[in-house]
Amino acid sequence: MNMAPLTDAQPSSTSPNIGARERAARFCRRFGLRVPILQAPMAGACPTSLASAVANAGGMGGLGALMTPPDGIARWVREFRDQSNGGFQINLWIPDPPPVRDPEHERKVRDFLEQWGAAVPAEAGDAAPLDFSAQCEALLAAGPRVVSSIMGLSPEKFVASVRRAESPGSPARRLSVKPAPPKQRAPTPSLRKVRRRAGTAARSMPPLQSVNPFGDLAKEAMEELGPELAKEAVTEVGTDMAKEAL
Repeated sequence: MNMAPLTDAQPSSTSPNIGARERAARFCRRFGLRVPILQAPMAGACPTSLASAVANAGGMGGLGALMTPPDGIARWVREFRDQSNGGFQINLWIPDPPPVRDPEHERKVRDFLEQWGAAVPAEAGDAAPLDFSAQCEALLAAGPRVVSSIMGLSPEKFVASVRRAESPGSPARRLSVKPAPPKQRAPTPSLRKVRRRAGTAARSMPPLQSVNPFGDLAKEAMEELGPELAKEAVTEVGTDMAKEAL
């Protein structure tokens, strides 16, 4: 698990665009992503089929676990890992303190709501959220790449447990966190440059071009990236001429 420190978000250039690209590339390298895309961890809208599709495409899947009990978190993680070896995050909603109950005020609210719909039973106010501590334990056991929260800060004890789990030598990291596969490679500056040049060449090539314009590009890619990455970069253009150049 990783909880990125604030220093990772600082741009290294005065240009906002360059800074954003550098932060995105740094994020991809850290978490083993091919594209800087995170699935929004929205409660009730994070099926494993969607999360695994995002991860398999090179991004990071996500689970919004507000309404997911501990055993549901474990089941979601098992299903996700059956479909992908990519990364995912789990988001927890930080609960509010127990409310101060006022029966008379609650009665007035129920009476008001009944003007607009069905009667509201008095026990509706007794609804309790899921066991947050048990959710935290399930999250630690799941070992996601990223832990996030909304509507507040995670308890200090839980944060300390996350920090221990992200330690390179901790048993939790070795057992729970699957390393990103080789194909989950972040695009390097050279790889991005080759892809851009290949795309430009493909778009500007006139019809019935008799000379392959990708020869110099392929040579440059080989020199900068090596055979494997060069082939991946140029063939992404999707043209037979680019493939033949390598």
